[in-house]
Amino acid sequence: MIGFIKTISYIVVATITVLLVLDFLIVKNFFPNLIAPFVNYGIEHKIYHHELLKSRKIETSYGYRRFSFCTDKNSFKTDCKNILGERKIFDIAFIGDSYTQGAGFDYNDTFVGLIDKKLKSFDVANLGVSSYSPSIYYAKIKYLLSKKYYFKEVIVFIDISDIQDEVDYSLNSDDVVSKSSARKMRFAESLVTKVSENKFFFKENFPATYFCLKILKRYYIHTFTPPSKINDVANLPRSEWTYNLKSDAYGLMGAEKAIEKSILIMNKLYDLLKKNNIDLSIAVYPHPAQLKHDSVNNLQVEIWSKFCENRCKKFYNFMYIFYDYMDIHGLEDTLRRFYFLGDYHFNEKGNEIVAQEFLKKYQ
Repeated sequence: MIGFIKTISYIVVATITVLLVLDFLIVKNFFPNLIAPFVNYGIEHKIYHHELLKSRKIETSYGYRRFSFCTDKNSFKTDCKNILGERKIFDIAFIGDSYTQGAGFDYNDTFVGLIDKKLKSFDVANLGVSSYSPSIYYAKIKYLLSKKYYFKEVIVFIDISDIQDEVDYSLNSDDVVSKSSARKMRFAESLVTKVSENKFFFKENFPATYFCLKILKRYYIHTFTPPSKINDVANLPRSEWTYNLKSDAYGLMGAEKAIEKSILIMNKLYDLLKKNNIDLSIAVYPHPAQLKHDSVNNLQVEIWSKFCENRCKKFYNFMYIFYDYMDIHGLEDTLRRFYFLGDYHFNEKGNEIVAQEFLKKYQ
């Protein structure tokens, strides 16, 4: 029996090795457009840490989705028809992290793009980029204003994960952002980070194998994954500070100090905008973790609604639309309907409902 198992193991290893070699030598070199390659569309910035490449149209993928990622001359994510755009005066600037950037979608399918399409008489800028948080919001907007950009209103879609990101970012006396590894990641989070870093090498060099595994994973999630596993995305340490301030996912600084730091920097942003006659608004929305573990009037709502008193043009609270749906349909159906499966970012419906509710409140 042991010999049989060894033989099967050798066959499996040999088969996978042959497939990987063929993938690397044939698919990558002779069919480069068959699978969307991984393209790093981010670049370092000397003041606000990182931004997007300028004037690019990139065919890429996110999970099972292939999409076009386009930027204008300002390095703002935009409609692919506008990659040569270089306007510097805007009515509305949205800023946030990967939710606002629109993970996995063409610009026109993100909530910013959907809002932009409806507000036809407004010039809209999407300043959002993955892994942004208050330090970068402030530093980036200050830098853009110094370069003669102007926005009538800045709307910050402040993310739950911004509190954890603020543990790692530092803003020096010259308002330059740097990043350090200021927190110790839990084993599970560290493992996910390592897999995420290494998957780009795998995706770039073995695109067909990666694509097949991705399809199998998608099929597995839809067909075999029990609700308990679908709900795993609602247990991410990155999201838990609103219901667990003593969480060990926020380094030596801790969640409470990171919150204080975020509020302090958002105050700097408010003062900067006020000085330049620019309105500030703030928007909040839930991660899956809040839907599973917290209430509609959670700490994220409490902090930023209070901050907005006498400061903000408007406070956009999108928590309730997700909780209202969950009260009727339950957690699992809510996650399936509004978020990528196995991911805490909005899917098509999530982007649509945020855009719809924003337009109701804005107009």
